[in-house]
Amino acid sequence: MRKLPLSAIATVLTGFPKPKQPQSFPLGKALALVREAPLLLFGLMLHAASIAMWVLVAVQFIFTLITGSDNRNLRSLGKSMTLFISQALEYLTYNTEQKPFPFADWPDGGCSTPDEKSLTTPDQNNQPEQHP
Repeated sequence: MRKLPLSAIATVLTGFPKPKQPQSFPLGKALALVREAPLLLFGLMLHAASIAMWVLVAVQFIFTLITGSDNRNLRSLGKSMTLFISQALEYLTYNTEQKPFPFADWPDGGCSTPDEKSLTTPDQNNQPEQHP
């Protein structure tokens, strides 16, 4: 003999289904929503940053072709964008709870010092010796 669930017995006896208990929203889910809500925002910002990074690469390439050396300001901007992308990816992959920009300061790419050597300008001190 098959047993009927209690809700079915209540329906048969009263003619009305057993009222459902109101579902409570657990605190854990609320905290998860607070954590997950910015994920879409950071995903969109990460996509925009990747497009901007490709534009930066193209501009730096053209600048290098024209002048023969890279642009220090573009290099600094590229470094800070790289740091932002890294921070956003760490947050999106749950490797950190620190939210990146705009919830934190924009990462500092560090201003290149004048004595820092460009990657495209040859170093005169490290040139191989020329033998006659």
